[in-house]
Amino acid sequence: MALLPNVISAQNSVESTLSSTEIKDMKIAVQYYWDWNSDQDPIKAITLLEEITSKNHDNWVAPYWAAYISTQIANSSDKNKIEYLDKAQSFFDQANSRYSYMAKNDDKYLLSNFNALHCLILRLKGFYFKSINNVLEANDYSKNSIEQLNNGIRNSPNNPILMVLAATEMATAKDKNFGDIIAAIALLEKAKSEFGKIKDRNTIDISYWNEHWIDSWLGNLRPPSN
Repeated sequence: MALLPNVISAQNSVESTLSSTEIKDMKIAVQYYWDWNSDQDPIKAITLLEEITSKNHDNWVAPYWAAYISTQIANSSDKNKIEYLDKAQSFFDQANSRYSYMAKNDDKYLLSNFNALHCLILRLKGFYFKSINNVLEANDYSKNSIEQLNNGIRNSPNNPILMVLAATEMATAKDKNFGDIIAAIALLEKAKSEFGKIKDRNTIDISYWNEHWIDSWLGNLRPPSN
């Protein structure tokens, strides 16, 4: 399964389900996230995306983006972490329900993007519960996160968003070893190359939402000394 045709299909599927007004409004909303210069910017994005979601009952892209941006707010500080992770899950459920209702075909690439976002939400919830020493909840969320990651890879193994998530799963594993770190670095480099094949990008394109974290991960990853 080649990457580029799937990415183009995903972009067309996103655009084709939205009116020109929705596209315009969503680009304004999501741009607050891409321009994140203050604590209020991503919150403004979510506020506008919520308004779009409530006004347009078939729009799954707005709650999808609201879910992702909520994970980034939760991940940026300890303040209101679980509140925004719960928001992310709620927005994701809306997006998933709307997409399932609207979908006219079994688009494996788009389905893999839903798997990827759900994987991220569950992973961050696992990290949260681990931070408060709730091992049982942490392990459950971690297990379910990996299940979503595997489902996504089965749906579209060439999706670079999933490559980043797989690489960072290996890099953050408690029992990681030299081979895991080397494999994670190689997978991040492959993802970076695949992301580079995506052309004609726009603000609300869901095909590259974790691309901008790759250089940071590559800069921080080092094989363990032992």
